[in-house]
Amino acid sequence: RATVKFCFLLGKTAPETAVIRQTAYKEAAMSDTQIYEWFSHFERGEVSADDHPRSGRLSTARTDENVIKIRQIILEDGRNYYLEVLKRSRNSLRRERPYWWQTGKWFFHQDNAPVHTALSVQRFLTKNLKGITSDEFKKCFEQWKKTF
Repeated sequence: RATVKFCFLLGKTAPETAVIRQTAYKEAAMSDTQIYEWFSHFERGEVSADDHPRSGRLSTARTDENVIKIRQIILEDGRNYYLEVLKRSRNSLRRERPYWWQTGKWFFHQDNAPVHTALSVQRFLTKNLKGITSDEFKKCFEQWKKTF
């Protein structure tokens, strides 16, 4: 953007700027459409080379406050959280790797280990499974089986 603005201020045209940028940046060059859009931006008298704020997802959605909230949700309602993660993973796998889904030749890895053998998972399960009653575990397992 800065180079487009620089060329604009030198009196270059958009096509000339496109050639200059293509020569300098090769494959990484900004598209001609973007160059024309920025030229229009500068011709309207707007001097900033920054994007305008847009609605939608924030560029910095990870904040300490959000991290704390998510940890609380996981601790308070861990089973539903993990069921949701499993559902999303299952749907993603069905969509993106249908062969793996159909053959059943897939499992999650962590550090090239199946999830149930990953050290962090073993520690978590050892610590937290003792607090779950047999009835709660069976209920959660039955709910999980229904999703697959």
